[in-house]
Parts: sequence; C-alpha cells; structure tokens
Amino acid sequence: MTVRFRFVADDYGESRQSNLSILELCSTEIVHSATVLAAAQCVYTTGYELKRSDIFWGAHLYLTEYPPLTDAMLEYYYKRTPVTKMAILADLLTGKLSLGIILKEFDEQMERLLNCGFPVAFIDTHQNIHGIPLIYGIVKDVAKKHRISYDEIRPINQLSFTPGFNIRTLLSSLYSGYLGLASEKKVLFNCPCYRKAELDQEAALAAWEKFIVELNPVTTGELHIPCHPGTSPAEAQLYSSNNFANLLKFHCIQTF
Repeated sequence: MTVRFRFVADDYGESRQSNLSILELCSTEIVHSATVLAAAQCVYTTGYELKRSDIFWGAHLYLTEYPPLTDAMLEYYYKRTPVTKMAILADLLTGKLSLGIILKEFDEQMERLLNCGFPVAFIDTHQNIHGIPLIYGIVKDVAKKHRISYDEIRPINQLSFTPGFNIRTLLSSLYSGYLGLASEKKVLFNCPCYRKAELDQEAALAAWEKFIVELNPVTTGELHIPCHPGTSPAEAQLYSSNNFANLLKFHCIQTF
C-alpha cells in the first residue's frame, strides 16, 4: 500500500486555547499541517507560531460563520445572515452575489495571513466552500496569484471512514472527475473521534486498523485527514499518541 496520509489541524485562530492545542499536536510525529482563519476576530499567538518550522500553514478561506473583511462581502453577509453554502450557491446563480466580490474577499484574507507572517503553503476552505464549482474556480485564481500549486488545494474527492454506500462520496467523486482533479487524492470524513471530548483509545485504534486493512492493498495516492484539536480533544489525544503512530508504522503508512 502506498497511500500517504496528511493530517491537517483545522481552524487556527479560533481561540488561544485552540491555537495551543494545534501547536502542540503539530509538534508530534504525524501531524505537520495546520490551517489558519483570517477573520478579524481571530486570535493569533503572535510570534510563537512563526518559529515553528515544522508546520506547513494553509489558508482556511471562509465565507460562512465569520464576518468577512471586505466592505462588499460584509454588506452581503449582514443582509443574508445566516450565510450558508446553499445560500451562497443560490445567490451566485441568481446574480445576488458576484464572483468578483468573493475573489476580492479571498484576496484580502490571503493578504491578512501573509501580513501576519504566516507562510501560506496550501489552501483549504472553511466548511469546504470550494466544493461549489464556481468558487473552486475562484480559489484556483487565488492560488495562481499567490504562486501556490493547484495540487496544494484541498482535494474535493471524499472518502468515508465508515464502510458502505455513501451518496456524499459518490457525488464528490463525480464532481472531482468533472473538474479534472486527480482521483487518487481524497479527503477523509466520518473519523471516529470527531467532536468527541473523551478518547476510547482501544476502540479508536481498532477502528483505524480495520479501516487501513480494508483499504485496497494496491491503493496509491494521498488521503487528507482534517482534525480539530480545539473542538475534538479525543482527536488530539489519539493523533498525538505513540500507539497511533506505531499503528501507522506497522502498516507502512507514510505521513506528510
């Protein structure tokens, strides 16, 4: 099996405690990447995170939950509240929201992160907003402007941790293929410790081993695994444990 796992700690900036949890997790053996939000109310542990050469920082571009940075998008945000992915899609299709406004907003978010000293190496989006076809095109424009490879945009093709048919997996695969994206790059969801406060390590390790064994032995590519140390303490405990690292080594899983 030659699948590489990329564990990404999401949502740096939500709170100081979340930041510390992410920094701590990224200092362990298997988690090397973190995404950072650019919202004005985000809190950065100024200076400390920039000394961490072992972290690959990604821009966690957003349009939902947090107030935008640009005036035009901010006006839309307060008129439309609550802003959801479906609302954004509907408004793009009906002309109530323009691609130009979103592009300026994403540009401003990137500039804010760079000005704060984050060496942005890849792009992700909060709540997978780049899963909307029109917005994926904008994200590509932002990546090109900032000299970030399209390969460094989070995959759209999804894989469920739980077995069996899943419509979300099917639709994401069809959409990913339609956009011409590499089929061997996928993002994992439904991981067992998501949003859990307490860790049952024995059960989690057993579930992960079952998942790894059931992966096609000739499967190749990359599997991106988002985790949320700030809201899922069980994830942080599991992914920082020696037992989990040893499990990956036993099955010859590479992490990056």
